[in-house]
Amino acid sequence: MKRLCMTILLSLISASIAAAKEDAGSVPTGCKIIGLVHFYTNDYKIVGHTKREIDALVPKLKKLGKRKLVKIEGRWAYDNNREEYIVNSFYLAKEVRLYLLMKHHLRLDLYIGAMDDKILSGNRHVVRIVLYPNELSEEIIDSTSDMAGQNTGAP
Repeated sequence: MKRLCMTILLSLISASIAAAKEDAGSVPTGCKIIGLVHFYTNDYKIVGHTKREIDALVPKLKKLGKRKLVKIEGRWAYDNNREEYIVNSFYLAKEVRLYLLMKHHLRLDLYIGAMDDKILSGNRHVVRIVLYPNELSEEIIDSTSDMAGQNTGAP
């Protein structure tokens, strides 16, 4: 139940951030971007340069230790259809998650999502790996709400 609540909370925070800002690297206060993984082909396969980028992030991820919340956010660059964009973005994130779990046997809570950050990835498929604090405080939730309010003009 706790894991489900955390998944829902992370999804809500991500949705409000995506709606709030489209600047490079915008994550909630208290979160840290671990790294980016670029896909240079028009599919989900992890090969060549993409594989090396993921492998280079593994030492950082292993240093985090167990019981850390890590979100893997995919962004598919080429779909004009919003539904296909979201599905393809999730597939990118899913492939990176599976690669990390199967090849590197990471023991982290790895969640996936779709990233809506056009400036960050430009015209490429990209995955961003973000570390969330173990306990999401009211300050983090409030900061994402404030960012959403600034963008929409809400009080």
